[in-house]
Amino acid sequence: MKKFKKETYFTLTGDELNTLVSKELAPLVKNPARFENFECVAEFEWNNYARYESSVNESDFMSDFYKIYDRQDIFNADKSKTFGLHEILLFMLENNIIKAGNYLIDPSW
Repeated sequence: MKKFKKETYFTLTGDELNTLVSKELAPLVKNPARFENFECVAEFEWNNYARYESSVNESDFMSDFYKIYDRQDIFNADKSKTFGLHEILLFMLENNIIKAGNYLIDPSW
């Protein structure tokens, strides 16, 4: 029998991710309007019936993302700056909005 890797995921719908970003992340930044009407499908140009995954943990705070930006300025850039799913989840992890782990997002509409 072939052995497969077993992993555990936190699962979210696209709407649940949108709510986390707009209600929990937005108030933490200097430009909350940038994230108050967040829509992951539009933001990331996601496809219907696809699933997207990302893993975040505390060691990621030493990543290139944090080397490029001062911690106080992350997510405070103007509207033209875009962030990926990993960066958004990492910011929420650092601010105790989510827990470290593997995330699977189903944005189907």
